[in-house]
Formats: sequence, structure tokens, C-alpha cells
Amino acid sequence: MVDWIEAHFEEHGFGPWAAELRESEEFIGYIGLAIPRFQAAFTPCVEIAWRLASRYRGRGLATEGAYAVARDAFGVLEMPELVLFTVPANTRSRG
Repeated sequence: MVDWIEAHFEEHGFGPWAAELRESEEFIGYIGLAIPRFQAAFTPCVEIAWRLASRYRGRGLATEGAYAVARDAFGVLEMPELVLFTVPANTRSRG
């Protein structure tokens, strides 16, 4: 995964960032921008992607990180749009 993230940054100038808790600086997963590697009706696109360790889910951390990523994508990188997607059964992410 690290190799893919580093290659994504090199090729596109952006990618997923390491996510950590402010209070402890503990690594909890990643949140950032990615170009999906599959084809769908909405690709090509840039997505806000995240994966957090299960014990950190349900605390609003992915939402907080996604807002920070969106601010960077629209403000700094001047991207025209972003997408977010998940499987229908993932009701937390859909929220």
C-alpha cells in the first residue's frame, strides 16, 4: 500500500495522507485524495478516500479528515470536483 501511495503522489502530485490522533500522534489510518484504479460510470475522477483502524471508526474522524482534504483539494489544488463513494451496506460512510 505504501508503494502505491508514494507512486500516486509522484504521478499526480497528491494522494492519501497518514492520519493520526492529535492528542497522541498515534497512526490510525489514511485520509486523502486518490484516483480510483477501476472503471465505473463516474470514473475517471478524484475521490476522497479513507481507511481508519476499526477502533477509531464512528468517532467523526473520517468526516473531520474528509473536510480537511476537501478544503485542500478545492482551495490549494483548485480541483473542479471530487467524488465520494462506498458500497450500499456501509451506512456509516454513506452518512
